[in-house]
Amino acid sequence: MGSKDFSLSVFKLLRESGTPVSFHREGTSSEIFIRFSRVESDQMIEIDGVLESAHPGVLVSGTIRSVSHGECARCLDDAFNVITAEVRELFEVDATEESGSYSFDGEVIDLTEMIKDALVLELPLVPLCSPDCPGLCPTCGSSLKEGPCGCDRSPRDERWAVLDELDEAVQRKGE
Repeated sequence: MGSKDFSLSVFKLLRESGTPVSFHREGTSSEIFIRFSRVESDQMIEIDGVLESAHPGVLVSGTIRSVSHGECARCLDDAFNVITAEVRELFEVDATEESGSYSFDGEVIDLTEMIKDALVLELPLVPLCSPDCPGLCPTCGSSLKEGPCGCDRSPRDERWAVLDELDEAVQRKGE
């Protein structure tokens, strides 16, 4: 199912080939998602690009931008990430799945499926609220973004002491 937001008339382009046509579109689409990340159906999607006649079709090149939403894998807070996808795709009349191009009716191309395909590849597999999110305390579950929780972090098993020291060194380096 297409979207009027991402439909472009190419009738004139195909009749007067040789001159690329720039375009800008923005709109929404149905939800785009993978297991832990998604672009919600009300989230704005923008595409800036160029249409070029590529007999017997149209070559679309451009940049797609939106914002993904998910749950931070470390602290479980909301995680929003700006995602960008570069595209360069061919639209052909009566394209087949084997051709690897998108189909259009000869007059209007709908970029919706191309946009969804490109954005799903850019969704973060492991969303983070920030790259340096410290996560939750493994003992009490408190958010470490708000500061130390006060749990006793001394090693309980001497075999793990070296790893605890390494963890503390990494945390000091990040401060």
